[in-house]
Amino acid sequence: MKVFKFATNARGFLKEMKTMKLIVSIVLPDEKIYETTSKFRYIISKVIKWKIFDFLGVFQILKPSTEKVDGYIAYNRFLNTDKPYVLIVENPMAMVHYSIDRSRLPIGKQRIKKILRQNKLKKIVCISKVCANTFKAFYPYIEGDKICQVYPAIQDCELEKDYNSILTCLYISSEFKLKGGDDILKAFENKELDGINLIIITRKATLTLAQLDCIKTRKNITLIEFNLTRNQLNDYYDKAHILLNPTRGDSFSLVTLEAIKRGCVYLGTSFYAIDEMVKNEFNGFVTKPKFSFWLDNGMPNRRVKDNPLKTYRSDYVDENVVRLIVDKLVLLNKNRSMLEKMSLNSWNIANNDDFSKSAIEKKWNKIFMEIN
Repeated sequence: MKVFKFATNARGFLKEMKTMKLIVSIVLPDEKIYETTSKFRYIISKVIKWKIFDFLGVFQILKPSTEKVDGYIAYNRFLNTDKPYVLIVENPMAMVHYSIDRSRLPIGKQRIKKILRQNKLKKIVCISKVCANTFKAFYPYIEGDKICQVYPAIQDCELEKDYNSILTCLYISSEFKLKGGDDILKAFENKELDGINLIIITRKATLTLAQLDCIKTRKNITLIEFNLTRNQLNDYYDKAHILLNPTRGDSFSLVTLEAIKRGCVYLGTSFYAIDEMVKNEFNGFVTKPKFSFWLDNGMPNRRVKDNPLKTYRSDYVDENVVRLIVDKLVLLNKNRSMLEKMSLNSWNIANNDDFSKSAIEKKWNKIFMEIN
C-alpha cells in the first residue's frame, strides 16, 4: 500500500482522512493538528499580505523533508518536491495568501504558471464546488484535468434531537466578532428571546469587556472556551437545535457542515460554499451580510476585501441579521413541527450524496488511483 503524508499543517477536518477506507495509507503531519493560529503565525500572515508582495510575486512554497513515502498531501500550499503530491484548496486565493492580484501580476503569474504545470502536482482538490468552478478564473493557464472537487469528510451520524426541550442555539467562532457575534448579542437583547438558550463557544480573549458584561447579565447565555475535543463539540451540536452563523468572512464554513451533519437548523448569512450546504426555508433561514467578502458569482468582492477595517471587520451591527435571528427564532420556537422538519432536512443534506463519507471515500480513491 502506498503511503501519502501531509506535508503541511492540517485543519482538524483533514484528520478524518485517517478513518476512511482508502487504497493508500495516510500519515498526518508531525506537528499538532491545529484550528487556531499562534500569535507569531498571525503576525506573519498579516505581513505577507502587504501589497508590495503582490508586485514581487511572493508566496510560500514548502519543501517537505526527505522521507520514505510515496507522495504528499498539502493544504493551501504549493510544494517543492520530487514526489507526486495532491493540493487541497479552500479557495483559489489561499496559495497566494488570499491576494486577488498576486497570481495575476507578472512575477507571481510566471512563478505559478511553472508550478501548476509541474508533473509532480497531480491533483488540485477543491473542497467546494464554487472553488472548483472559479479556479480557472484565477489560473487560466492551468493545463489538463488536475482540478477536482471533494467535500471535507465528517463522520456520518445518527440524528439525536429533542424537539420538545427548551430551544437551544449554538454559536461557534475562534474570533467572536468576525462571525457576527455582536449581531447575536443584539438579537438576544430582545425580550422575545428570553425563553431561548444560547451557547457561545469562542476564545474568551477575543471578547471585549462590554461583550463579556452583556453575556454575564443574561441567564439564558452560556459561554464556553474554544478548546473542546471533537467529542465534546459533537455533544453541543447534538444538544443544539439551531446554529447561529451570521458570518462575515468565510470560504468553507466547516462549522456549518459539522452542525447540519448533526441536524442543526441554520440561521445566519449565506455566501460562497455556505450556499452549497444551506437552502433558504428548507434547512435554514439565510440573508446576505451587509458587507460580503464574496460576490454571487464566487469571485472576491474587491471593495470589501481591500478595505476590511471599513467593511466586514469594522464595528457595526447588521440590523438585517438581527431581525432575521429574532423573527425566525420566535417562529421556530412556536412551530416545533417546522423545526423538526428543517432539522431532518439538514441531516439528510449532510449525510447523503456528495457529503456522505462513502461518496467522499470513493472520490479520494479515484484520485489516488489516477496518480502514477
